[in-house]
Amino acid sequence: MNMQKPLFPALIVSVSAMLLIVYIYFSLMNNAVSDRAYASIGELARHDIQSIRNYLDLNWEELGNIAKRLELYDIDTIEELQECLELEQKTSSFDELYFLDSDGKLYSGNKIISDVSEHNLEDIVHKKGNEGNFAARYDFDDEFLETGTIIYGVNGDGISIDGVNCDAIVSTNAAGSIMSKYKLDSFEREETSAILDSDGNYIAYVEKMLDARYDGNFFKRLENADVNESIDEIKRQTAEDGEYFFKYTNAEGEDKVAALYTIPMTNWYFLVEVPKETFAGYGIHFIVLNVAMCIAITVILFLVARMLINIRKQVVMVDAEYVKNILGIDDDISSIKNLGNGEAINILVAEDNDINAEIIIEILHELGYKTMRARDGREAVEVFRKSDEGEINAIIMDMHMPVLDGCEASSEIRGLNRGDAHKVAIYACTANTFKEDRDKAIESGMDDFLSKPIDINVLLRKLEDITKGEKVF
Repeated sequence: MNMQKPLFPALIVSVSAMLLIVYIYFSLMNNAVSDRAYASIGELARHDIQSIRNYLDLNWEELGNIAKRLELYDIDTIEELQECLELEQKTSSFDELYFLDSDGKLYSGNKIISDVSEHNLEDIVHKKGNEGNFAARYDFDDEFLETGTIIYGVNGDGISIDGVNCDAIVSTNAAGSIMSKYKLDSFEREETSAILDSDGNYIAYVEKMLDARYDGNFFKRLENADVNESIDEIKRQTAEDGEYFFKYTNAEGEDKVAALYTIPMTNWYFLVEVPKETFAGYGIHFIVLNVAMCIAITVILFLVARMLINIRKQVVMVDAEYVKNILGIDDDISSIKNLGNGEAINILVAEDNDINAEIIIEILHELGYKTMRARDGREAVEVFRKSDEGEINAIIMDMHMPVLDGCEASSEIRGLNRGDAHKVAIYACTANTFKEDRDKAIESGMDDFLSKPIDINVLLRKLEDITKGEKVF
């Protein structure tokens, strides 16, 4: 029967199991990396959103202070109102400043606009958010405002001049002013960030250069893209959770990972887009670092293990020169002079202490002897019983071992029904050197007595007798 047939299937099963483990590990690692990447994007986005909120708050606060001053000024006519508006505009951070009345008329420092609906402002000024504040981007192509202008407004209720009731104080700034006030954080160099209004129109867009602009509507771009979720679903999820991640392929065939966030106290969105390959590269980079770290740790552990093994070998393993110079072995022992020469002698070392056994075995190996090991008296009997007749030439028997002690083990060996049971040399080994211990060892069938710690010269001389054949088996 061919016993090697199962080897190939077993190899396939082993390799498959290993590949499965690797796949599961990298899948879990990839999920962890993705979660970490999403968290990094979110952390940076929230910092940007807070910067945007701070910027809006500063503008609304400045407009609110203007509204308070207009309320306190002694203004009796529209002409005086316009003079005050011109003065406030020159000392403010705004490009233009307007007074919107309840009838839909806009007043500036030098003109009166009869109807906001004529310049597509009606929807903007009526999108008041927190405490009547609003902000929006003007994207209409007319001569009133430049495309991309940001319009801000605060509630003006309570201000009445010459029979004209104020609805809001309105100001304008170029879209680039948002980017000039703060610097966006960046997840990666390829990241693009944008501020959108509630309809998806770009209020401000950042693409590598902070003052870059983008014309269009993000939600309309998604209509021409390959995306799993509907636009309404994306807006609903974003409104519920405050943020939402999704993937899409744009009309140009570029794969994107996008994150949409609500900007608190406004009806605006903050958008982050990262090319999918950049996102994947971030994950691969993270995994490579982890794998490199694991390899480095493995190499370090391997080197440490090798170092410990070498130290242990230096402690335990000895050579003939060490035996002669350190243990004081006489030079006239032929086993030392002719290591490895002559007939091999096989010695059974019965010793329950691993360190003691290892030292004795290493010394014997260095001197050219063959060895076997038993860890207790019962094992010593079984090793001898199972050996071929004449295979074991000598036994170094520890007197105190578990299961069977040295004397009991020697008695059982001598009682075995085999030709070498009465001929094998058995040397008792113990730290007890009293006469009764020696007598007990001899009575159990042992040939001689070795005291611990073992005198290596004495042991080798006894083994030399066996080597010379003076001990007949």
